[in-house]
Amino acid sequence: AAIRAALGVRDDARLVAAFANSAWDMAVVDRDAGFPHMFAWLFTLVDYAVAHPSVHLVVRAHPAEVKVPDDLVSRTPVAAEIRTRYPSLPANISLVDGHSPISSYVLAGMADVAMVYSSRFGLELAVEGRRPWLAGDVTYRGKGFTRDLSSAAEMVAALEAWDRTEPLTDEARE
Repeated sequence: AAIRAALGVRDDARLVAAFANSAWDMAVVDRDAGFPHMFAWLFTLVDYAVAHPSVHLVVRAHPAEVKVPDDLVSRTPVAAEIRTRYPSLPANISLVDGHSPISSYVLAGMADVAMVYSSRFGLELAVEGRRPWLAGDVTYRGKGFTRDLSSAAEMVAALEAWDRTEPLTDEARE
């Protein structure tokens, strides 16, 4: 309840949580599948949420953007890149930067859909029984326990159909 209040998530909103990598993370390099790059995925999600006020999009920047030695702090923070492209965001879009104490695990547990680009966080979600939506070509893509997005159009169609993330079976978790 405290996180929903802090982010302004309405009780009747469908919650989509997107967990970004740090732009400098080698897990993102050459890991593009359905999008030309991670920011294209994020911008597609923001465009979708702008057009669909019944959806609340939360973009969670990776804590490693800022919780690293000074020489590794990201020069392209996710929230700043989104704000540069969209100087005025509607109330149904929340950007959670790397400094935030909001737990990614709690946020993912609250979400109707939890998405990652090419982060191991999606694997952690699967171990906990949640089917992550994958936008990038991460090593566990195509193993049967993820929703693998092959294009922006496919992602938008799945959101339009409101394909909520179904819990994984014990067999899929294994």
